[in-house]
Amino acid sequence: ENGHLKEIANLRVTSLQKIAAYNDHIFHYAKNCLQLYPDEQLKPNLHTALHIGDFMRLFSPVHAYSTPFYEQYINFFHRINTNKKIGELECTLMQTATHACNLRALLAEDTDLRSTAVEMIKEIDATNTENAHGFHLASLLDPTASDFVLDSNATSIELAEGALQHLHALISTNHPNGQARISCQALAVNEISIHSVTYGTSTSSKSRNSNILFQRTINGRDKLFAGIIEGIFQYTYEVVNRGPQKDLCLSVWELTSVDTSLDPYLVFGLAGGFLCIPPHAGSHIFAINLSQVISHVALTPMIDSENAGKIHVLPVDR
Repeated sequence: ENGHLKEIANLRVTSLQKIAAYNDHIFHYAKNCLQLYPDEQLKPNLHTALHIGDFMRLFSPVHAYSTPFYEQYINFFHRINTNKKIGELECTLMQTATHACNLRALLAEDTDLRSTAVEMIKEIDATNTENAHGFHLASLLDPTASDFVLDSNATSIELAEGALQHLHALISTNHPNGQARISCQALAVNEISIHSVTYGTSTSSKSRNSNILFQRTINGRDKLFAGIIEGIFQYTYEVVNRGPQKDLCLSVWELTSVDTSLDPYLVFGLAGGFLCIPPHAGSHIFAINLSQVISHVALTPMIDSENAGKIHVLPVDR
């Protein structure tokens, strides 16, 4: 009999005959319980079950207002952002619920909109899980965090002669009095996290993190340059009287700055950015240390007649 009660109570479509059948079964069940257990009183759950027939007659089948239904709504309301001000909460909850219902209706009817929404959600989820442009700022304050984290997909490569020359030039600036021997074997990665800020190579899926502002010392003075990361390497070298050491470097295409007299943005300082010429076949490639990286930059092609063909460089973080 209990099985018949559950079956009738959970029907998605009901009728007066089915409601009457439920009432017959539940009252018969309750009467038998009192006869079998005369010393016991009816429990609240059984008392509530006696009224389910009335609920179905007044409010339709119970799936529309049963506990699972309201549990879903409780979860929905818990995820709504509110200011927790009494008197305004109700309006916020009502408006948000209405917006959600309207959005569901639009997505159900418009297949193009639905496919666009799915693509947007994928991009948002990917961005939320990616530690790009220093969004995960809490990790910057972690004293136990390492200075850098390599991409897990590292590949072993053999450095070309040109790359070795760049590394020799880089090491000589750090060890001017030592003769360095560099191993031809290195690890190449597409991405590296420096103090929780991610940088990537221009030819990988992390290319949007490849535009950087970096510092080089020229004639004893530190100068800022814009560049595009072409490669990220971990290499091994040995200096006289020292054991083998591992270090990291970035191979960077340098963007040539335009003449200062022709750059209208310099008057605004670093916050205003500066103009550069796009990379070309004659652009210089430099090997730089991680410590020389200043920030990411946004590169915007200029379209006005006066600066057409140039790129505006704007620092965007750190």
